[in-house]
Amino acid sequence: MAVEAEVARRRFTRAEYHRMGEVGILGEDDRVELIRGEIIEMTRPGRRHIAFVNNLNQLLVPSRISSSCGVARCRTRTASRGAMTCCC
Repeated sequence: MAVEAEVARRRFTRAEYHRMGEVGILGEDDRVELIRGEIIEMTRPGRRHIAFVNNLNQLLVPSRISSSCGVARCRTRTASRGAMTCCC
């Protein structure tokens, strides 16, 4: 005999999400995003994802920006939730 239990979900605002980071509920190394009010755990981007983002970035970044600082590319950061960051 299976018993089904309904799970109550709570949606969060951006302010609540950022506050969780400030007070330490969400840490620097937590790989999470707020999507439609839900906190979703994210996986680390793989090599193919990073290559795709780099290629797309080269297509979308205006040539005057990329020529002023070299080639813009994206890489992963480990210190800030493994987020993608663009650098010159």
